[in-house]
Amino acid sequence: PNTRVASFTDWAKVREEIDPSSFAVGANREAFMFGAHEQDLSYRSVLEDKAIDMRRVFGWSPLNIDWEIYGRANDGALLAARMGDNLSAATVEEHLQDAGYTEAAGLWSTTVDNFASRATGQPTTLRNIAILGGDRLILGSDRVGYLEDAVARHRGNARSLADVRSVRGVLAPLAGAASAVVLRSTDACEMASLSEVTDTEKSRAKNLVEPLGPLAKMSHLGQGLFTTANGQMVRYAMEFGSATEASQQVRIRRALATGTIVGRVAEIEGFMTFDGARTRDNTAIFDFAVDNPTNSAITEIGDGPMLFAACSPNEKPTNSLG
Repeated sequence: PNTRVASFTDWAKVREEIDPSSFAVGANREAFMFGAHEQDLSYRSVLEDKAIDMRRVFGWSPLNIDWEIYGRANDGALLAARMGDNLSAATVEEHLQDAGYTEAAGLWSTTVDNFASRATGQPTTLRNIAILGGDRLILGSDRVGYLEDAVARHRGNARSLADVRSVRGVLAPLAGAASAVVLRSTDACEMASLSEVTDTEKSRAKNLVEPLGPLAKMSHLGQGLFTTANGQMVRYAMEFGSATEASQQVRIRRALATGTIVGRVAEIEGFMTFDGARTRDNTAIFDFAVDNPTNSAITEIGDGPMLFAACSPNEKPTNSLG
């Protein structure tokens, strides 16, 4: 429940979209990963840059898992992956043994030096791994204690991020996304913050917002990328304190969802086209059509000054997780 940022990639859906002729050939694997990157389908993944070497070292990668979730909190980080149909727990364990991992009480761990030499460049969340074969899950963390807690929570069906009411509000509209991210208030405000733009741009943003009404701070923000028959769709879901506040924020923010991107010499329409807004209980939902996936709409404007998703035109910088 204390997770600050959680990123999701549906690798089974990505493979359906790109579908190389065979994953057995190295060149096809590289082409698949390049295509996923170019179409922004792997933008939220922490594994996209490591897939080829990762499969060799660990026996699994974006090429043979169904999905990946990466969550960060102040006291640790967790990587969760669901094994695909052609991947077994035994295969994962064999690769860990070959890579110098040792198993104790159901957790596989390795030393910092061994990890650096045998798994060069791989995410540090793979230093400690739990394989839950019955659930076809692989869990990894940078800290043993954090991993132990995650395993215990999973097995005990304890409270998780998905049990936070405001998180459920933003998750529902993101169902079916190829990739998604959920951020708590502080990190959501920072992601779309105008804190790094010039004073002139801040003044311009303030002048745009003031006639419309104040931007309320959301409790959580969700962003998802969907594949459609005509290309792609980007959806933003923002959870507010009440249904009334959500409706007010839709009215204000839909007027800010077109035109020049504050702090950049670019129009929102150069990347994606506003395609409507609505509310669902306390959640405000905004849709954008992406006609040309290679325009990298998510990559270009997903993180950075974004007035319609900001908490305030004068948001101050906060401590970031990096």
